[in-house]
Amino acid sequence: MTMWLRIFLVTSALALSGCARSIETRINSAGQSNIEKSGFILAPLDKSASAELIAARDLVSTQLAQRGFNPSETGRYYLEVGVSSRPASIALREAGKTIATASPKRPSRKCLLKEYRVAVALTRIADGETMYRASSGEFHCKAALANTLEPLVDHALADLGQPRGSYVITAKVE
Repeated sequence: MTMWLRIFLVTSALALSGCARSIETRINSAGQSNIEKSGFILAPLDKSASAELIAARDLVSTQLAQRGFNPSETGRYYLEVGVSSRPASIALREAGKTIATASPKRPSRKCLLKEYRVAVALTRIADGETMYRASSGEFHCKAALANTLEPLVDHALADLGQPRGSYVITAKVE
């Protein structure tokens, strides 16, 4: 291998490693610590529920079962799961408070960013107290919502029993 070819290969490798991007997952969790494991009732779905909502609901239900919470018609908790997708250039506000910020525009991108979000709420049926409420959201350029559900659900349930408030996790993506 010639010296010039080696230099080209090393330079190319360094340039490509600089192109590795990262994904920021924004997580917000609240609720009780050390929730008693018990059964849960799944919120009913409308006939027009999207495939992504059904998939997210199944993922949440499966993860809860792995942690000792099981679906039951006579469960102690009520489980609601939501998914959303929006153009990232739009910020959302409710009652004068920002609930989702717009993503900073990146002029070098050749596609429009979208924000995908999964939300989970586990409520005690006896008194309506929120046992756990969390959401996780990410901005994506080319990925479909269906392809982001598993990590979004993982992050939304990561703090179950030990809510940590709002924080961001950054992961490098090849």
